[in-house]
Amino acid sequence: MTELISMKALCFLHTRDPIYTSRRPIVDVLNGKSKQITWTDLQAFLMEGTVGEDILKILQKQGRLKKEKYEYTIAAMNYLQQRRNDGPHGAYIHAFQSIYDVIWRYDFLDYHKRAFRGQFDPRH
Repeated sequence: MTELISMKALCFLHTRDPIYTSRRPIVDVLNGKSKQITWTDLQAFLMEGTVGEDILKILQKQGRLKKEKYEYTIAAMNYLQQRRNDGPHGAYIHAFQSIYDVIWRYDFLDYHKRAFRGQFDPRH
C-alpha cells in the first residue's frame, strides 16, 4: 500500500463513492449479503472501530470487498492505532492534532443530526 493515509484523507474517504451514496448502519452493511462494500461503509467501519481484520477478510472472501479497499482499510486501521498511541494528551483532556482529528472524533454528532456541519445541499 503506497497510498498516503492522513486524517484529511480519512475524513474525505466517502467522496470516493458516487455522490449521494448513503451511509448505512454497520449491521445492515454486514448483513447485506450481495451488496458491495463502499468507501462510505469503510469510513463508518473505521470511525466506529468495531469491525476488525477478521470481518474484513470474510467480506473479501465473499467478494463484497475489493482488494484495494481491504488493503487501504487495514493500513488505515494501523494508522489510526498509531495515531492514538502517539497522543498528544493533556491532563484529562484529549488534545487534537488537527481540525480533521476533531471532525473524525465528533462525526457522530453530524450523522445522528445532533449538530450541523456544512451544507445539506452540496451545491452550496
